[in-house]
Amino acid sequence: MTMDENAAGLDQIREILPELPAPDLEAGTAALTAERRHAGRAGGLGTLGEAAAWLATWQGRCPPRLGHPRIAIFAGGHGAAAMAFPDRAPGETARAVEAMVEGRSPLNRLCRLADTDLRVYEMAIEQPTADFAAGPAMGEEECARAIAYGMMAVEQGVDLIAVAAPGDGVEVSAAALCRALGGAGGAPAWRGDLPATARDVVDAGVARHSDGAADPFELLRRLGGADIAAAVGALIAARMARVPALIEGPGAIAAAAVLQAAAPNGVAHCAVADRRHGAELPAALQLGLTIGAPAGLALATAIPFLRGAALLYGEG
Repeated sequence: MTMDENAAGLDQIREILPELPAPDLEAGTAALTAERRHAGRAGGLGTLGEAAAWLATWQGRCPPRLGHPRIAIFAGGHGAAAMAFPDRAPGETARAVEAMVEGRSPLNRLCRLADTDLRVYEMAIEQPTADFAAGPAMGEEECARAIAYGMMAVEQGVDLIAVAAPGDGVEVSAAALCRALGGAGGAPAWRGDLPATARDVVDAGVARHSDGAADPFELLRRLGGADIAAAVGALIAARMARVPALIEGPGAIAAAAVLQAAAPNGVAHCAVADRRHGAELPAALQLGLTIGAPAGLALATAIPFLRGAALLYGEG
């Protein structure tokens, strides 16, 4: 795909945020009432009931529906990767994307099992962003175009968008971005999994760009990457279209942290699939799966569970 040459600038994207729809509390209440009817009491269905209420609240309908879930994988490259991970062979993301596109990855098999649409968006993998320890990772236009590109993943008819943003070096960009965002993203616990070289790069980047801390989108431009920016766009578009969003991995968590910092309750329509990433994020639902690489497996595993929650209340 080619990014839209008329993509909105960052100021236009900022103007969208006050228009983010609120939750449909009536639909959510109806789901809770249905839970009491099925289980005899509120909370009786545990996470299954929570998932059904979350879907109903953000789809604005009860029973909720999961007829067309989509997994969106935004794959890019980060200029900080070489310094952060000197012993890591480059090209891991490109090989993973090739396997997905050719239909031979584990994620493809799980998507077929879960009857889930898989879209892979290549964000110039072979042209990584600039090293944020030396300067901004992206220009404003590049960042805005990536956000606008990500918005296209939420097409009419999609009733759940599941987002991951893997990329060579995404862990270090995500850690730097979440740390710089402070209260919105916190200091993620998974930063401790990074090698000393990567932690040094995170520290250098956060210190270098501390003057941009007041603006989440400026921090995204300076410390993020096209893959994380596209994930931000997908989450914004999902909220605008009243589509629940499921997120997995450091890149998508960093994208959600940007949105949360930019808009109060900006990630209330989001659920976190995996336990290792996103515990600090005030998402509506934490599914707590412990599935690691490759990217997207936690998303594809969670979707049948969410479909079960929808079916329980009457529709698939």
